[in-house]
Amino acid sequence: MRRPRKTPRRCAPEDVEQQHIRLLLGSIGAPFYEIGRPRARKCHACGAPSKDMGMRQTPGLPDIYAFLPLPRWVPDGHASALWIEMKAEDGRMSEEQETFRRLCFGRGVPHVNGTANAVAAYLVAGGWVREVAHYRMPSAAGDRR
Repeated sequence: MRRPRKTPRRCAPEDVEQQHIRLLLGSIGAPFYEIGRPRARKCHACGAPSKDMGMRQTPGLPDIYAFLPLPRWVPDGHASALWIEMKAEDGRMSEEQETFRRLCFGRGVPHVNGTANAVAAYLVAGGWVREVAHYRMPSAAGDRR
């Protein structure tokens, strides 16, 4: 039986936020790759239960890499992509995640950190989405970029 939480959680956990992002990216036809997915519980070769549930990825690598549709105003050959580091509203980035984000910004590579609200705001600002529900915008949700 599950034990009740000592304090109720007031924000959506990362997996719920990540599902919202998948739906948002799918709604604009953006192919994406989820990097932070847990491994299967069984070995794919022999079917034995796996003892290693680690993700075996480089620390700091974001959760999602998305290829955004090219808006009409973008010249041919210009790639539009986005790294997304999913965080619950009260989540904090690790030192490795902060380093990755700084490297992206230093090289002009788009990177969004936060909830589905932060990604929605980025897509609106970039012209991929015309508008979203008012509660998805940072001013209403208190999201950080």
